[in-house]
Amino acid sequence: MGCIMKSCFSLFKPCCVFMALYVSVIVAYGFYSYNSNKKETLRNIDETLSLVATGVKRSLAADFNDRAKSKDAISDDESHLNTLALTDYAKKTSVLRVYTMVKSGDTIFYTSLSQVSEEIKNKLIPPFYLSYNEAPKEVYEAFDKLNATYISETTKWGSLRKVLLPEISPNGKRYLSGVELCTKQIDAKLKKHLWASIGISSLFILLVIPFVFLFKKTEKERIEEFESLKDLLHQRSMDRTTRIERKINEYIDKK
Repeated sequence: MGCIMKSCFSLFKPCCVFMALYVSVIVAYGFYSYNSNKKETLRNIDETLSLVATGVKRSLAADFNDRAKSKDAISDDESHLNTLALTDYAKKTSVLRVYTMVKSGDTIFYTSLSQVSEEIKNKLIPPFYLSYNEAPKEVYEAFDKLNATYISETTKWGSLRKVLLPEISPNGKRYLSGVELCTKQIDAKLKKHLWASIGISSLFILLVIPFVFLFKKTEKERIEEFESLKDLLHQRSMDRTTRIERKINEYIDKK
């Protein structure tokens, strides 16, 4: 009987260890899958923003950034046309806003700027040479870089992901082409990846549940078998004891 109990326990313990390892591996896979998809999604979005940024200058006159040197350098009509062109470009590329900016001394100015939906609704036109007050240091540093700068920040429009692409005008003037995307679109994509990872992990966990019940059923049958065998051995022992006692009594009676 001790051997049977020992056998049941020795089988139960490794099965529990296996189940714990199995669930741990599935959960770890879920985290890995989500993080991998998250990195891939962010990388693809940044690449798309960079591609959109390269097309901003095509919506403006070829010599625009050479002429945009002061607040009075560009007429209101041209600035208005630039705003409409960039707004159309932003809408076609499904981004929040596109623009160009320059640095003059310690101040950064928007030389062209598209409208967001609220500004379109209220017929608000961004003015030319609008100063970018309280610009983060990453924006200033972007003017000195050769590659794109990626920034995540929170504004009155919500959480944004932006790219600033260094450009040089035909006459050698440095400026930035910028693109902004509301992170709600990014969060929506990441949420899809999250639920997909949860779904796949849950599926693998559900697949093992029938084996858990089968194992429990098998263990229950083993225990019942053990109990039946124990009762049988006990009964045989009692019968044997009874026979021995009977023989002893018979022997005493003959005396």
